[in-house]
Amino acid sequence: MGVLDHITTTVSRGWQNHNNAVLPWGFQEIPPERQGLRGEYDYHGLAKRVLRCYHDNFRKADLAQLTVQQRGRVISLQGRVSSYHHLQQLTQLALTTPGTARVETHRVVVLAPIAAASV
Repeated sequence: MGVLDHITTTVSRGWQNHNNAVLPWGFQEIPPERQGLRGEYDYHGLAKRVLRCYHDNFRKADLAQLTVQQRGRVISLQGRVSSYHHLQQLTQLALTTPGTARVETHRVVVLAPIAAASV
């Protein structure tokens, strides 16, 4: 028996793909809620990308009292914002970020009350 007649492989802490099987779709790509700022896997990637959008579109002072958290595809905002209009803008921007399914704002305090409509 020659050297190339028999090959032994050992897989340690890994997975061996026999017969070049195609993996199901869910294992071929990083889910959008787990993609980081540069497309890499990041468990909190969605929250980081939403926060990046906020920093690109709002002044630092507008975001100083706001926290962005992620639970799967849900973005949770906490803290204080200057107005209801500002909160709506933050919510819409988060919803346009790929991977966001819902935005929770029940832990946000709006500092300026909604102006009463004139009758």
